[in-house]
Amino acid sequence: MSLYPFHHPDICPTVIRRCATDTLLDLIASGLQITTSRGKCLWGTWSSSESAYYSAVSRLRKKGLVAERGGEGRAPVFELTAEGRTRVSEVCSRREPWARKWNGIWYQIAYDVPEAERATREVLRAFLKRLRLGCLQKSVWVTPKDIRPDYADLVQASRIDLFSVLFECRTVLNRPAAEIVRMAWDMDRLRRGQEWYLQVCEENLARARAGTLSRNMLYALAGEELNAYVTVMKDDPLLPRPLWPAGYKGDEVWRFHRHFTAEWSKIA
Repeated sequence: MSLYPFHHPDICPTVIRRCATDTLLDLIASGLQITTSRGKCLWGTWSSSESAYYSAVSRLRKKGLVAERGGEGRAPVFELTAEGRTRVSEVCSRREPWARKWNGIWYQIAYDVPEAERATREVLRAFLKRLRLGCLQKSVWVTPKDIRPDYADLVQASRIDLFSVLFECRTVLNRPAAEIVRMAWDMDRLRRGQEWYLQVCEENLARARAGTLSRNMLYALAGEELNAYVTVMKDDPLLPRPLWPAGYKGDEVWRFHRHFTAEWSKIA
C-alpha cells in the first residue's frame, strides 16, 4: 500500500526543507523519540546527504538547543534543552498557539523605506513575516498581537524607526474586526490548505495503522507530515479565537498533528 500523495497546487513543502536545522529542531519538538539512527532515516525525507544531517545536529548542539539522553543500552535520544524550547516555532510548540486573549487593540505598522535602504527593508519584511502580521495595503501591516517589545528590539538593532511608525488603535479604517481579518490575510487560501492537510494526513495515518507500510515508508511519512504541517501553518496569523473566521481549521490541524505524532511513534 502506498502513501496518499502530499501535493497541493497552492502549497510547496519543499520550500520548508531548505531550512534544515530549523526543520530538525521542529521534528524533535514534535515529540518523536528521535535516536541517532532514526534521525538519519527521517533525514532521508529531506536530503540524501548524511553529512548534512550530522552538520545540522552539530549546529544544534553547539548552540545548546539539543542534548542527548541515553538509557539502558539503547541508542541516545535527542531532546530539547530549555534554550531549545524557546527557539521552536510557535506551531511546533506544545503550548496551544491561540492561548493568549485579545483586548480589542490592533497594532499597525506603516513604513516608507527608501530604495537605497534595501537591507533595512529586508530586515523589516523578515520582522513582519516572523510575527505574522497581515498586509492591509502595500506598506501598512496589522496584527492583534502586542508587538511593542519586539518592535523596540528591532529599533534598537536597526533604527527602523527612521522609516516606520507603530500605531496602537481600537479600530482600523473604521471597519469591523472580521472585515480587517479578511482584508489583511488570505483566510480562504489558508482554509483550503488546512482542509488539504487534514484529508491527506488522515488517509495516510489510516494506511500506517493498517500495517501495510514498510519501515522506510513510515519514516518518509513522518517527514512528509511534518513538512506539510509546517507549510500549512507558516502563513497562519494565529489570531485570537474571537477573530477566527467561519471555516477556520487551524486548531484542528494543530491537534491532529499532535495526534499523528503520538500514533506514529507507537507504530514505528
